[in-house]
Amino acid sequence: MKKTAHNQQAFTLLELLLTAGITALLMMAVTSLFITFLLTATKNRLSQNVRETGTSAMQKMTELLRNANSINSTCTTGGAEMEVLELIGHDGLTTTLSQIDDKIASSSAENGVYYLSNNENGEDVDNVGYLQDLTFTCYDTELGPKYVEINFIISTSTTATANSPTSSSLDFHSGISLRN
Repeated sequence: MKKTAHNQQAFTLLELLLTAGITALLMMAVTSLFITFLLTATKNRLSQNVRETGTSAMQKMTELLRNANSINSTCTTGGAEMEVLELIGHDGLTTTLSQIDDKIASSSAENGVYYLSNNENGEDVDNVGYLQDLTFTCYDTELGPKYVEINFIISTSTTATANSPTSSSLDFHSGISLRN
């Protein structure tokens, strides 16, 4: 008589179900981490674009104001808040800083309208440029040079929510004393 070996090993249904369940949980965790990573990277990119746009616009306005010969807009000792600031540049021409089409605009008779909240080539920055609450506060100081505070908010959308992964919003504030 021949002896046959019937030592066949196989997985039971319970073992297969348990393995499939654990694998599914691990895949959901990995997918969740990947989606979180993508959303965080998107939010960081948007925040960086907003920061660069606002900083660039603030630097351009600061340079214009520091080099201005005078300010045509009304300044008071208590501070006059306005949405439009008119100044006389070092070239003797009048330049107006204001909000036009949700952007910070520099308008002059010679150069037309130039948007300060665009990139250095004058092009719109992707998903950036919704300007809110641009205000200038002009102070007439006793020592001579006028002092101007600039405040504005730039966001990626008109309805930016604080924790939204698809939008970003930053406040910008600065103060400048005129040299002249």
